[in-house]
Amino acid sequence: MGIEGNSDPAKNTSMILDRNLLQRDQDYFADVSGLFLFAIDREGRQITDISGRDMRETNRVAELLNEDQIEDLYKRVMHTRLEEQIVENTEFSNMKIAAVAIKSGKEAVLCFIVCAIYYDPDGEDAVFNIRSVVDESIFFGGLDFLREIYNRIYNSTSLLENERAAIDKLKANEKALAAAEMQSEAMSRILELLDSDESLENICAEMARITGECAGISHTYIFAPDPERSTIEVKGKYRSENADPVIERVNRSEVLKYAALVGSKPMVVSSRTEIDYDFRLWLGSFGIISFVILPIFSARQQRRVSLYIAFADNDPTRLWEREDIKFFGDAARILQSIYDKRMNKEALTSSYVSLKVILNNVGSYICVKDKQSGELIFVNKQMEEDFSEEIRMGALDGLLFIDDDRNDLRTEITYEKTGKTYDLRRNVIKWVDGRYAVLYSLFEGAEKKEERVQEEAQPGPALIHPTVRDFGNIHIDPKVLEEFVIYYQPLIDIKRNNKCAGVEALMRWNSRSLGFIEPANFLPNATQTGIIVPIGAHLLRKTLKSLKKWNETGHPYFKAHFNFSVEELLQESFPEMLSDALRDTSVNPKNLVVEFSDTLEPAYFERIREVLDVIRSLGCQIALDDFGCGSLSFKRIEELPVNMVKIGQDFVKNLTKDAYARSFIGTAGELLEKLKIKLCVEGIETKEQLDCLSEMKVRSIQGYYFDKPMPEADFESKYMEL
Repeated sequence: MGIEGNSDPAKNTSMILDRNLLQRDQDYFADVSGLFLFAIDREGRQITDISGRDMRETNRVAELLNEDQIEDLYKRVMHTRLEEQIVENTEFSNMKIAAVAIKSGKEAVLCFIVCAIYYDPDGEDAVFNIRSVVDESIFFGGLDFLREIYNRIYNSTSLLENERAAIDKLKANEKALAAAEMQSEAMSRILELLDSDESLENICAEMARITGECAGISHTYIFAPDPERSTIEVKGKYRSENADPVIERVNRSEVLKYAALVGSKPMVVSSRTEIDYDFRLWLGSFGIISFVILPIFSARQQRRVSLYIAFADNDPTRLWEREDIKFFGDAARILQSIYDKRMNKEALTSSYVSLKVILNNVGSYICVKDKQSGELIFVNKQMEEDFSEEIRMGALDGLLFIDDDRNDLRTEITYEKTGKTYDLRRNVIKWVDGRYAVLYSLFEGAEKKEERVQEEAQPGPALIHPTVRDFGNIHIDPKVLEEFVIYYQPLIDIKRNNKCAGVEALMRWNSRSLGFIEPANFLPNATQTGIIVPIGAHLLRKTLKSLKKWNETGHPYFKAHFNFSVEELLQESFPEMLSDALRDTSVNPKNLVVEFSDTLEPAYFERIREVLDVIRSLGCQIALDDFGCGSLSFKRIEELPVNMVKIGQDFVKNLTKDAYARSFIGTAGELLEKLKIKLCVEGIETKEQLDCLSEMKVRSIQGYYFDKPMPEADFESKYMEL
């Protein structure tokens, strides 16, 4: 604690009074009273130079003062409420020192250290040759004066400051109220976008403008990451009048790179936030200092990020307020609702279009009628061409009428008008828009059979599954079949240093007329209509040819997993189809793993077991997929000839936080090991999820953490080293 006359001349921000004014008043008091003094603030810093009548005498007195004694006096009056003023002797007989605490309310804000030289030197240890001398009454009177005056000054100043603070608070409240009103108006305009029929791009552009203007920021961007092309697609953007362009200048592959750092969690960055150095440097090159970026998810793709909405500002002092974050979050939630609604609508349209393409290329007549109203929903191209008059006259009932009200039916009919005989199937299905419908399939040239086996209709959910042996005569145009391709996703053996030990073959449709169609938009319809049967048989042969090549080029134990639906497995022709495919491709059957889903109906269990026994007799291995999502128990698994059980990604999503999911997988591993059945966990996307499995009895992992599904050429280049 220094007492030299060299304190910081700047205004002390912890004081109420200005330091320069305090120095001036202190100098005047010293000149009038003959006392020596200086001030120390509440942080223990000397904030005024020592004052006295004569500079040489003042400097001499400063040298005589004991810093330890000053520090002790300061602490006693400033850090306790017992003493507000202390007077002590010094090592000099005629020199006294005092500490006076000045308070604002009950808080000590300032301490004066005051020194007095008395008139009569007493002994050899006295201070001599000082003209600024006083008696005891002047010394104590001066102390009382200092304390009384400065307590009044500080308390009146404190009141003034409180009044100013109240005014500032009122202004801040008014400003906050105005901002809240502006945000409310903006949110009303954003909410109107929920019912807009505009394109998603126009909606995003309007939302970017509204939010950017309301928040008073320099930029708002809404963009979709496109990892396949290593770029982004800008859906909407806003730039304030004086802001420099960013998205127009940036390398979009770099945006994708840094978006990966954000991932699927919100990120809030201000000028003071510590983030990746290269990321900060890159943002700074475009003048962006602070930003908030929020992900928008695709519900149809396991909550994968489909869009990001980014709020950015070039103000170097920007610190985001809680109200800002809430406003941005509300806007993002509305955008999420708009996106979900738009995607569902597009998915419905896409599903219908894709189903229409498939049904127009099957080798039969197809028509679909609303189950409740009887409305004609769809007729395929072949029926439209050959029965155009009946359709135009509304006379299809004459062809399709059967005096049998069972939901799932197979029979033979003769059309009186032409005398032709048809094999007719009638099944209740769910149409793409969710309503129940009746699907009629007519096959020309059916031979008279002595006996027809008609399956008993199952109660409840079985109504939406066509009778499982009804699809033997379905054929698809070979050109359309070639549009269906296989993508391969690696299965990683974590007990063998994360070696790729196999693949799952996943169906994709790259339509010449519709482009690349997501499986969710065609698989359910293909399964219900039975078209999955010829498609599955075609893709199985493709997979086996690739597997044969891999087995013969250095990977003799490499396995391919192929998933069949219950409808495919229960076809009467399935065992023959599988046996022929294995024979024609000369594949080692042990390297084919036939997968089926845990979602099968309990009523099918016995029939499925029979089919699995046949598959096992052919030498193939068997895997139960999506275990835990359906009706099969560990006891039931024991009754089936399975080699592997795969736990679906529904159990993995919140694996790091969900104790039940970890317990389920751990228990499954222990029990399956006793049954000598391997356990595979699907849907692993992060290292944290993988680490949760490290101590469990899990053999294989499948998921985006290791790799996503890819075309055959990409898979071979990365894993097979052919």
